Amino acid sequence: MQQQSEVLRRALEAMAAICGPASMEQIEPRPPQPMLHAPEAWTEDFHRWALTQCVFRDRCFGHVRALLRDFCEWQLIRDEVPCTRSTFEVLLRDAGFLFADGLVYGLLLKADVLAMEPDDTGTVPLASTVTGTIREKILPRAVSPTQEWISRRTGSVR
Repeated sequence: MQQQSEVLRRALEAMAAICGPASMEQIEPRPPQPMLHAPEAWTEDFHRWALTQCVFRDRCFGHVRALLRDFCEWQLIRDEVPCTRSTFEVLLRDAGFLFADGLVYGLLLKADVLAMEPDDTGTVPLASTVTGTIREKILPRAVSPTQEWISRRTGSVR
């Protein structure tokens, strides 16, 4: 700990030599920024967006950043003003969703859920819930050990 303090002191001295005198007393933490927007302005739109663009899945988590980006894009398409992340988090909390560490319990984008469902051939596309985008790579459905043994013995590939 003392070694880190020494490194920090030397870094401050180097900054003072470049930028002018500075001390730890002059560096004050900024007070928390007040919320610039009232969440009530987006409450109705948030509920409409959640009903049309999202699904609830128990024991699943959606990423706040992906959900916020989709909500803001949805707002812009409708010629509305998008909200900030802090306002979006208040909307999530007011709607009863639990979230921590950037993840929201149960709220997923409908496009991501549909992308993860197997198609007629039994393949499931990879989706990134962090970015909300679908990649073109396809994963084959899991093969049981019995099916794998049969395909090796017969030489057929499924």
